[in-house]
Amino acid sequence: MSPRKALSSILCSVALASGLIATSTVGVVAHDFEPDRPPVGPNGGLMAADAAGHAELRIEDGALTVWLTDHADAPISTRDLIGHASILNGDMERVDVDLAPAGDHLLQAEDPRISPEAGSRISFSTVLADGMPLEVRVTVPDEGEILDAHVPHEH
Repeated sequence: MSPRKALSSILCSVALASGLIATSTVGVVAHDFEPDRPPVGPNGGLMAADAAGHAELRIEDGALTVWLTDHADAPISTRDLIGHASILNGDMERVDVDLAPAGDHLLQAEDPRISPEAGSRISFSTVLADGMPLEVRVTVPDEGEILDAHVPHEH
């Protein structure tokens, strides 16, 4: 291969890699919710987001409630939706629950095995009415690690 072709090949590879890095970081910048350090949402739950929208998960003894909003913080209807959540507590005990609509933009599950233990990991998923999947994960923080309430942000 000639030096000119080799240089051209290297430059193309660098340009492609730069484009992939820039594209992959857009998702990180667009959502400032870290699964291990989620902020508190307007309903007192833990905020999480993916490409389809936001989910606010509030875990209490015996219940998990999830509010859905789009990226402009407008409610997403939960009519006819079914959600699924897996809760993995600190003892590695897994609790799987299905969530049903319980209001305009919320889904809820009640189960005596649900407990808000610090360090528990919650995975939630649903498929929205437009066919987009919404999948999020959060870790329940210790009380001293709870971040300030959710502040509206731009995407």
